[in-house]
Amino acid sequence: MRKIYLIRHGLPEFPDGKRVCIGHTDLPVSPAGKMQALLAAKFLDNADISAVFCSKLKRTVQTAESFGEAKIIDGLEEMYFGEWDGFSFDEIKIRWPDLYEARGRDNSIQPPGAENPQQAFLRFDSALHKILETSTGNIVIVSHASVMRTFLSEISEKELPPGRKLLPYGSVSELSLKNNIFTIEYMGELNRPPLTKELCLELITAAGTPEHVIRHSIAVAEEAARIGMALAENGLDLDIDLIIRSALLHDVARTKKSHCQVGENWIRALGYHQEAEIVGGHGDNCLFEIPDELAVLIVADRVVSEDKVIGLHERIKRQAAKFKTEEAQKKLALVLEITEKNIETINHICKRELVKL
Repeated sequence: MRKIYLIRHGLPEFPDGKRVCIGHTDLPVSPAGKMQALLAAKFLDNADISAVFCSKLKRTVQTAESFGEAKIIDGLEEMYFGEWDGFSFDEIKIRWPDLYEARGRDNSIQPPGAENPQQAFLRFDSALHKILETSTGNIVIVSHASVMRTFLSEISEKELPPGRKLLPYGSVSELSLKNNIFTIEYMGELNRPPLTKELCLELITAAGTPEHVIRHSIAVAEEAARIGMALAENGLDLDIDLIIRSALLHDVARTKKSHCQVGENWIRALGYHQEAEIVGGHGDNCLFEIPDELAVLIVADRVVSEDKVIGLHERIKRQAAKFKTEEAQKKLALVLEITEKNIETINHICKRELVKL
């Protein structure tokens, strides 16, 4: 009996962050999508995969890299969505308001000039049989939600939910093949393994986080753990592992504008919501009475420069050169003032100079 694993590609890199109707529109996979691909590949670590196949579109080619060297096969592409293909959904609402509303009620209604589901099924089915004829053992096929949904609907002989709901980004579906008969074992499974330090580092590496930022994140995690454990020893109920995980992930999107929010969105897309919330808040500047996990990360981040603990005042001094305008300098002064008070609170709780000003 053979196993066929159908993988939906990771989250694409949408222009300006706006969702686009992408059928044949060829967008690359996003950093979040690369992390989703890593998790999907780990799901199949023990699956004894003999070969990997994908469509010619960038988002599947790049997703497939996590599974090994892939062969591009014609016929595995996403459905073509006709006149809507490549437009953002905001634009589609304006250009085709009635049709957009109707399709929202009935997914079988197709955009003008779109490929119909039966056409999509036939070409996907043909491509799959060619793959099976030229391969042996268990295989991975990285493809697209709507076209895979047509195939799964056909072999299950029932109407399934729309592809985007049935098969989330980075999901795995397993088919068994015996005596030329397909059996669906499961559809749209997501891998959410417990986050470890090692997995956090693998994820930020997969996302393309620069090496110097990774070193910084490791240093912040070590300092945050030190602060957190000292506070816990003095009676605070803190999740030290959560602090470490969040610290390792906090700058995953450092190279992006509004990197805290972008990083939060990426980690949330993986399903790690506690860590995502802390990643999103690590740039906050608020006074706290009782430090929580986020507060510990914020303070640790503000006393670490690159991969060295240098103290708050020295860190602010080094940052000052980058803050040219009067408004920016005022913001930096406020960060200094509030962080000083927060460090004093931590030191007071620990009854010693735990964190260097």
